[in-house]
Amino acid sequence: MTIHLRSGLTIKKSGFQTNLSSREPVTFSIFVFFEQLTGCCLNPSQIRHPERSAARTYRFTGGLCAKSKDPGDVGWQMLFQAFQPRTSSQIKKSHKLRPAVESWLSRGPLLAHGNRARLQRAKHLLFAASALILLAGCRQHRPSIEPAQIILPADGAEHDAFRIHLPWLGSVTTETSGLRLLASKGGTVDGLLRAPVNPGNVQLHLHWRQQLLLVPVSFTFDPNDSHVDGTPDFLRLHTAQDRQAFRTWFTGIAEAQANLTQLPAEIDDCAALLRFSYREALHAHDETWLAAHSTEPVAPSIQQYAYPQTPLGANLFRVRPGPFLAEDIHNGGFAQFADARTLMQRNTYLVSRDLRQARPGDLIFYRQLDQDSPYDVPDATHYHSPFHSMIVCGETAGWVVYHTGPIHHGKGEMRRLSVNDLLHHPDARWRPVKENANFLGVYRWNILREGD
Repeated sequence: MTIHLRSGLTIKKSGFQTNLSSREPVTFSIFVFFEQLTGCCLNPSQIRHPERSAARTYRFTGGLCAKSKDPGDVGWQMLFQAFQPRTSSQIKKSHKLRPAVESWLSRGPLLAHGNRARLQRAKHLLFAASALILLAGCRQHRPSIEPAQIILPADGAEHDAFRIHLPWLGSVTTETSGLRLLASKGGTVDGLLRAPVNPGNVQLHLHWRQQLLLVPVSFTFDPNDSHVDGTPDFLRLHTAQDRQAFRTWFTGIAEAQANLTQLPAEIDDCAALLRFSYREALHAHDETWLAAHSTEPVAPSIQQYAYPQTPLGANLFRVRPGPFLAEDIHNGGFAQFADARTLMQRNTYLVSRDLRQARPGDLIFYRQLDQDSPYDVPDATHYHSPFHSMIVCGETAGWVVYHTGPIHHGKGEMRRLSVNDLLHHPDARWRPVKENANFLGVYRWNILREGD
């Protein structure tokens, strides 16, 4: 840096003194003075701003120096100001700095560093205070549940019952059977609830941040018959798991009777086998039931309901035509007994006359009207139905189980027959083929209809 000084000016640098003559050019590094005063070292090659360049030359004249009370102090202010970031206001205006700013500049970078540290601590304190305020606000708010009054049909199906709006912190859990909680975006949780089949009121137990939330729900009687087949919707099995459980228990119980040396007294024909296996498949298969039937568990029990704990009670079978109405529960529309024809017409539906469409648990119905049939008992004192049924069994629907019904004057017996043998039965009237007019087709229980 080149500076023209007045004669007689003395410059002290690194412990020695130099007297200069008038207007004698002198070159030296001003950054050495800045390093000694501020305790930091700057690299002049990195500072290229025009106003900060060390190559710039200032000319001090006698008149200019006479206007300053302290020329040295003015120089240092100019130096520090050159290293400060410039703002738009500084570019547009030129005025004397406020005393507070001059004081801050005169203290140097060491004090500025201390100010930054104090500012950082203030930011941390502000953040901590904000967090405490948020926590205090969350403690004062509880989850809100919509709708305020939950009323669902007692149809045994799963419903989108309610929605929970959560505060900023916390989650909701539950141990209530039949209730699923699904978290969604926006801090909301959807509650999916499986309804019972009997009307009533319950309270759901939800847990939020170690607090117990009780949600009352009312279930009303549901008379809907969505398939208009006489079977109420609350009796239909709504889930694939329950439908599979029914098929497994129904076929397992029917096959177990074929292995007994002595049948239960009520099983005296094909319809009785259907009623017995159907009813027992809908039971809760607990230790008491298993002990009474000398049976090992073959599958989980149906979850939707357990016989006879339904609005129908023990009257499982539809015995009157027409769709289901609420008054059918008490007017004799259902009963504990139904013959083979009533079971086919009122409690099952036709799947196909193609035996290949049969699944385990499906039924095969025949109508044998020949007078010489061994199942038509001459001179019988009670009615013998010409309708006959078989139960399709096996994982691949490979065989059938049935009760023959009375043969001549005998009680009849349980039989198990492969489907292949049935298709080639010596008596063509029992072959389950389309060409056989006595073969009515493959039927399926109404309670399994939703699976189709």
